Amino acid sequence: MHIGIFTDTYYPVINGVSASTLYFTEELVRRGHHISIFCPRYKGTENEIRDHSKPGYSIYRCFGTPLPTNKEHYITLPWLGFRVDIEKLHLDIIHIQHPLLVSGYGAWMSRKLGIPLTQTYHTLFEQYGHYIFLPEPLMKILCGKISRFICNLCDVTFAPSPQIKEILEGYKITTPIVLCPTGVDIEGSQRKFNKELVKENLGISKEKRILLFASRMCQEKSADVVVKAFPHILKKIPDSVLILSGDGPVKKRIASQIKKLNVNGKIILKGYLSRPDLYSHYKQADLFIFPSISETQGLVVLEAQMFSTPVVGVSKNGVQMIMENNRGGLLAKKRSPKEIANLCINLLQDKKLYDRKSREAFENAQNWRTQKFTDIMESWFTKLVGKNSKNKTNR
Repeated sequence: MHIGIFTDTYYPVINGVSASTLYFTEELVRRGHHISIFCPRYKGTENEIRDHSKPGYSIYRCFGTPLPTNKEHYITLPWLGFRVDIEKLHLDIIHIQHPLLVSGYGAWMSRKLGIPLTQTYHTLFEQYGHYIFLPEPLMKILCGKISRFICNLCDVTFAPSPQIKEILEGYKITTPIVLCPTGVDIEGSQRKFNKELVKENLGISKEKRILLFASRMCQEKSADVVVKAFPHILKKIPDSVLILSGDGPVKKRIASQIKKLNVNGKIILKGYLSRPDLYSHYKQADLFIFPSISETQGLVVLEAQMFSTPVVGVSKNGVQMIMENNRGGLLAKKRSPKEIANLCINLLQDKKLYDRKSREAFENAQNWRTQKFTDIMESWFTKLVGKNSKNKTNR
């Protein structure tokens, strides 16, 4: 099949949607398909075109400009084109990733070309009203109406967690909703792991306990909660170091917060890391802390766990799904710095508990392989493309 994926965010922007798009793309390519990815053009990026008759993936980009409230998100103009005649690509099916402009254009193209349309509902947009200055109740109503409209345009919607599936069902959508998380490519990640990056190269002695947070620096990811929890951890685990990896609209605020704490280099603020370096940080870390409650699936949690690193998170949405019954770590009941700190302290002070959670983390990641969920997605793609071909033949 030739599969078109329309997404409003993609690399070099690092987030869960970019990772999900790449994980599924690489697995579908391994199965003999060609993928064309349609996404924004960021500074320094251009189209990357491959031979569509062979397995592989091509990238087509359209004009976009950064959102004033968050420079990582782009306002796109897909109707200005992707520097390619999409009709001549002979796509078999279109998959969209957001109810936004690029994905909306993909939905329009599916109707124009007369081919099936599917989507993954990645984002709880009702929690993002602060970017467009809308109060939460109004944002919830608006998101419900838009989500219902987009989902009903699709032949099937893939929900990355049971919680998201339940929310979508509450929107009274009439088309199928199928549970289909992304998972992780464990073998691929182990191959990409930067083995040269050891504690000494991070400027951290071997005796230190490394706590890691990796995500966008934005309100909904709760990096500030990790920073507030850290002084409590330091009191009990004085040899601990906190690494914050990521960038985003609240990074300056986080930096000011760290300065006020006066923790003498105990908190290291980094920007985005390359995938190999991020994987190395997961492996070097003693704990991964992730208090976000906005996750539809929480891929960073699985990425940390596949390197046997226990996770401390919050029992909500995608993280709750992955770590049900505290698999591979410990879950706080709410986004409380003190509760999160206490869970981290418990793990770091109790070697038997830590070793058990470390084993659990690796075992848990094995159950969330991308290959398993690609089977679900590929099966639906094959069914819909076959049905569409049969309908065209019968006309």
